[in-house]
Amino acid sequence: MASPSAQPNLDPSWVAESNLPQILAVTGVFNLLALISVGLRLYARIGLLRTPGRDDFMMVLAVVSIFFFHPTQFDLHT
Repeated sequence: MASPSAQPNLDPSWVAESNLPQILAVTGVFNLLALISVGLRLYARIGLLRTPGRDDFMMVLAVVSIFFFHPTQFDLHT
């Protein structure tokens, strides 16, 4: 039985590849969709109905937190 610390033989070109552009694209699209949906809901609740609630405030906080925890804020290249 192989020891748990044994490293498999990996192709260096495969190890050098990065999925960072794809990951950032997917997270960016979903963040944009979230921002659009929250904006439309706020427009409907505040602009048309004039009845904002605590849930609307929490949604705004959630969208704001997206920008603080987005992967581009961290150094993922090292």
